[in-house]
Amino acid sequence: MTTASSTTSAGGAQSFKLSSCPPEVLELIAECVPEDLPSLRLASRECNLKTRCTFTSHFFTTLPIMLCYEESIATALEVAAHPVFGLAIRTLEVGLNVIPDDKDLERMSSERIRRVQKDDPSIAVLHKERQQMITDERDTRLLTALLVTLREAGKIQSVRLTAGGSDHDRLYDIFYPRMPGSRGLRLRQFKGRGGSWIRPYDHDVRTDALIKALSISQIHIQDLSVRDWPLPLDALNRESPTLLTHYSNVFSSLKHLNLAYCVYSEDGEEVGLLAELLAKANGMVTLKLNGNANSELLGTLAKEDLPHLRTLNIFQSTVTFAALENFVQGTGYPKIIELDKARLTEVPSGIILQGPHNFKPVIGGAEIRLKPGSRVVWKDGPGDIP
Repeated sequence: MTTASSTTSAGGAQSFKLSSCPPEVLELIAECVPEDLPSLRLASRECNLKTRCTFTSHFFTTLPIMLCYEESIATALEVAAHPVFGLAIRTLEVGLNVIPDDKDLERMSSERIRRVQKDDPSIAVLHKERQQMITDERDTRLLTALLVTLREAGKIQSVRLTAGGSDHDRLYDIFYPRMPGSRGLRLRQFKGRGGSWIRPYDHDVRTDALIKALSISQIHIQDLSVRDWPLPLDALNRESPTLLTHYSNVFSSLKHLNLAYCVYSEDGEEVGLLAELLAKANGMVTLKLNGNANSELLGTLAKEDLPHLRTLNIFQSTVTFAALENFVQGTGYPKIIELDKARLTEVPSGIILQGPHNFKPVIGGAEIRLKPGSRVVWKDGPGDIP
């Protein structure tokens, strides 16, 4: 076998480019099963800068893109079309913040303070470029082309969408300030320095770009996992039947919809729209309510028909036992209700504790599970149980 050409850097380490590999090497790579590719990546960490920057996850099987960064989508399209790496992709991970390149990582800590100033012209330039891409719908076209490529490869299984980036925090330390009147996202620390507020970059509207692309490309994926998703009420109104059709097409083709919904409003319109979209799903639905998931909100959801809701997760909220009981009796569908760092109040003293360690009352066939950090407050008892 011919050996790939290599060069010696100043530090003495040898590296090579993927383009310099002989064809027989790529043929061997193509025969690797997906489980072998992580090891291959460790052995060829220095090959091909674009590939290294694109595959930020630990496995070749995950392709991450940033929805508000046109170059990221375009680069991902090139990778998806690659005869070797494109066939390995199983999951498309979509983040909604700008991703810096490797060189940015080196100078982030020194530039952070300067760039968080509100009068920084780079912020205005960024927003202008982003708005132009939205107006031209270039992101929708690029996403559609990407998904068509993945569909033709026939290997894609799931899509993960997150408002805060992926789990690879070092690549998502953005230092743009929160704009007045906008909802910001708090980012994790980078090299010991505090996080900063950023704009969500119209991420509720641009979520629609992904939904449109999924619908137009007619790609069939098994799972759609969405974290911290605010509903785009302005776009998903009765004047946008086409957009609702796109959502229906995507939701109805899923085997599993895992939706973490950020509750920014307690009014019935937002909750009703959420229920309307969930009703489109034909597969199993797991719904996680973040924020103001109170008893009133559960009462509104209980009036809707959600036949495929299997798991309801309530995160960092306080709900009454009666609200959960009414929700289960009203819908009759969820099998599991998880309380995650939440408080369940006004629990009747006659409720039976099932299991030696866990509080697992059953209401109308739905099992209530308390995850770590949750508490139970009895209605007529001595106190609460951690």
